[in-house]
Amino acid sequence: MLDRALLTLPLTGGRPIDSYDPRFAELADAVLRGRYIAAADGAGRLLAERFYDVRLISYFVFGVVLEQGVGGLGWALDVVMGLARSGWEGLGPAQGQQKHVKSSVRWLLEAISRRLAHLEDDPQGWARFMAEWDDERRAALIDAADALAVQLDGLGDLSLTARRVVSALRTLAVAPPPPLVEPTASQAPPIVEEDASEEQIDEDEDEARTTTSATTTSPL
Repeated sequence: MLDRALLTLPLTGGRPIDSYDPRFAELADAVLRGRYIAAADGAGRLLAERFYDVRLISYFVFGVVLEQGVGGLGWALDVVMGLARSGWEGLGPAQGQQKHVKSSVRWLLEAISRRLAHLEDDPQGWARFMAEWDDERRAALIDAADALAVQLDGLGDLSLTARRVVSALRTLAVAPPPPLVEPTASQAPPIVEEDASEEQIDEDEDEARTTTSATTTSPL
């Protein structure tokens, strides 16, 4: 399981990682292929070495959301809020930091809102999520996402992206669970009795004629 303690705020003593570092390139490729947990695992290893890059953080945080459900989502919103309140202090990359912050946080929030939207299409995933989805946590998550949207106001479209998370949470809060599709037992094909072949009928008729003939000519 991904260790949230690898990302404890405030972040201090961070080290830069080059965008062309093969370790980073490998994680970016995993994300492009939809291998989010693998990307989060790799990002966690780099975070353990204090490579506090916002791109790595976005990969790691989304992995926690996927893996840890309601609890992971609450933690994710708290992390982004904490980083935003600190002015993204201590985050790399140093060159073009604001641009990377916007693109990485946008990617993370969009990934979260998509996950929430498509959760309804996965009955088993829905059931796991709803096992922790009580009224108290529901209200807390909606409030946290709404507060994050306010905090991100002024950072391009990040506030709007955060409000999509709010909308997804509100929809999830009232939507009925998807119907469980019960597997149906496959029915055996009906057994069709074949009609006797013409050849068999002819043989039966010949046998009957022979028997009749024998009975007629037999001596008294």
